[in-house]
Amino acid sequence: MDLITLRADGAGLILAPAAGGAVVRYWLDHGAATSELLRPWAAPRSDEPLEAAAIPLVPYSNRIRAGASPFRVVTSACR
Repeated sequence: MDLITLRADGAGLILAPAAGGAVVRYWLDHGAATSELLRPWAAPRSDEPLEAAAIPLVPYSNRIRAGASPFRVVTSACR
């Protein structure tokens, strides 16, 4: 499975796009030491996404009643 690794300012994140963007590993580097922020997914496989370190719930974490948001979206510029 192809994985995507993102790194910035000592933080690292590995994602598995084939498993719905599941998080494989999330860590912080402190010089020679490393802190795991989530339990790493030992053997990423697209057929076992529930073993992932985390599963992103984007754009919404749950069902939206009637498939609509109760908030009004403003698309025009403020006056």
